[in-house]
Amino acid sequence: MAAIGNVQEIKEIRNYLDKLKQNGIIMSWELPYENLLTRLSAAIFFFTLTENANLSDIKDCFKEFNNVNIVPHEPGNISQMPYKIIFDQVNG
Repeated sequence: MAAIGNVQEIKEIRNYLDKLKQNGIIMSWELPYENLLTRLSAAIFFFTLTENANLSDIKDCFKEFNNVNIVPHEPGNISQMPYKIIFDQVNG
């Protein structure tokens, strides 16, 4: 079992999002409450696209990941960013 706040899968997604930021696809991203997470399926990543990118660009970037959903997010208390990435629970 992963230690709270130290989940390898989450670290991999963080690194991937950093690369997307460096490549100019996303402007910024965040993962609220990361220090409380114990599994990827509990994580919700939020992001903002750059002016030259669109949602299909980032969906193409994440097509290699299983059980991923990338959808618009209604800005609120947890994040003001307009999009979110969630990973569904894997059965089995």
